[in-house]
Amino acid sequence: MITLGRATRVKLIGVGALGLALMTGFLLKDLRDYCLRGSQPSELTVAQVRETAARKPFVRRWVRLTEPLQLDCSRARGWVEDGKTSIVVLAFDASRQQPFWVEYNDRSQNCDDLKTIALEGMLVEPEKFWIKQGMVRPSSQYPLMELKVGATPSDLRRSAASMGAADLIFIAMLWVGYASSPRKR
Repeated sequence: MITLGRATRVKLIGVGALGLALMTGFLLKDLRDYCLRGSQPSELTVAQVRETAARKPFVRRWVRLTEPLQLDCSRARGWVEDGKTSIVVLAFDASRQQPFWVEYNDRSQNCDDLKTIALEGMLVEPEKFWIKQGMVRPSSQYPLMELKVGATPSDLRRSAASMGAADLIFIAMLWVGYASSPRKR
């Protein structure tokens, strides 16, 4: 076995422990949300979405909104990665009090086409990524919510599997850091 210097071992063990703690937290959150998903989307009104948003800790939910949203396509942002397009559109309920970001993946960029798509997907907390891309975060008495149209609980399962794989890498780092220390004979 390779013997590493003390400073290298300490760094390896520190990074391994920190990474393991973070990834395990994400893994547990994904598993919790996946276990609470239900076998089909919950049909929610905007008022029920507000109640969901107020609960702590927030649990991502598979939902179908039963009320239409008014899309403000002039306040939309797009992102292309690996040939896939994601579009986020600012939307409001009929009273214009409850703001949403509605995210569409691999969809037409025509606003009229987006308005015809059923509002079914994962209800999540807004991603900071979109703010960095210039998306507007409206001021409102109600919390901003994000609806990932077309997303399903299987996305949570894939995310949990990725976090589990990352945990294994960090466990390996801890093992290498520990096993590479010089042994007294």
